[in-house]
Order: sequence, then C-alpha cells, then structure tokens
Amino acid sequence: MTDISGGTGPTGPFPPLISVTGVTGPTGPFPPLISVTGVTGPTTSLLPVVINATGPTGPIPLFPLPTGPTGPTYLLTLDQLMTNQTATLQQETNDRTELSAIVTPNMGQLNPLFVQWATLGFPSNYTLLSFNIVPPTTCSDGTTRNMYDYISYIIGKDLGDSVTKFDGFFQGMTIAYNITGSTLTIVVSKSS
Repeated sequence: MTDISGGTGPTGPFPPLISVTGVTGPTGPFPPLISVTGVTGPTTSLLPVVINATGPTGPIPLFPLPTGPTGPTYLLTLDQLMTNQTATLQQETNDRTELSAIVTPNMGQLNPLFVQWATLGFPSNYTLLSFNIVPPTTCSDGTTRNMYDYISYIIGKDLGDSVTKFDGFFQGMTIAYNITGSTLTIVVSKSS
C-alpha cells in the first residue's frame, strides 16, 4: 500500500493578532491500496477581516457605567413655559365662556330648563345648570386658586355675588349654588 499525503500550503498575511490556518479537505475512498490527500494551497485572504464589537455580555452591572456628558438638564425651558401659559389661557377662556350663563343669562337656553322644572312639579334644589370646572395648577396670572376663587377670577366678580345677581332676574324663585369636587351646580327652588 502506498500512502501519499500532502501538507497544507503556506499561510498568507492576516491582520495582527489573528491566526488563520488552512484546513485540508476530507479524505475519501480512492482506488484500492492507494490513499491520497491533496494539497490545499495558499490561504491568503483577499478581503480585510472585520470584527464588529457588540458590547459586553453577561449580567447588567448594578451601577451603570457613565456614558459621558449628556448636556445640561433644565428644570424649565422657555418653550415649556410658553406652552403651559398658552394651554392655561385657553382653559380659562373655555371656562369663562361656559360660566357666562351665570353672568349674562340667555333665556333661549334657560327657558326649556325652567319648563322642565315646572313639569316635574317644582322640586326643591332642582339642578338648573351644572359646570365641570377643574382649576389649573397655576392660573395665567401665576396665582394658585381653589375652585370658588378660580370661578370668581374667571367671571370677574365674586361667585356668591354673581349668583345673587342671577337670582334677581327671576321672581318667585330662589337660585343657589353648590360646589362639589370639580362641579359647580346652580339650583332653583320655589320661593316661600
């Protein structure tokens, strides 16, 4: 039996710190009594080898490593202030429009409500008007107000005085108000 085996060819140049050796091909059956392993030839790479770093693997550290400066952190920016002020002014305008029913009563809107009250037999403390009002954290003038004070601020006069004036528009009826949470209710009863 004759055994002929060839060695691997010379290795070519590679980037530093990388070692590459050639691999011989598989040996297989050849004519009886002869076994041949071929020469693999040079293993020079024509393309550069790129190694991509993917970051550390394993458990996440308890204390994250600093990532470097991220820029200043502001408590408030001019853009935020302008956005907040615009939103507050819009809310106050919407609330003022809704509450105008107390300051300048519109009988076209109120008459059907009074008729409904009469149809029910004039129950005491009948809800004539109801407003859902949520005061902003800080009003557009920079003041923090509770519900009563916010409504007074929006309508331009004291809420109690405004309801008393509203009551004066109607004879034989008593108009009152009630604040529960974020709801202002204007109620009507027959005068005694």
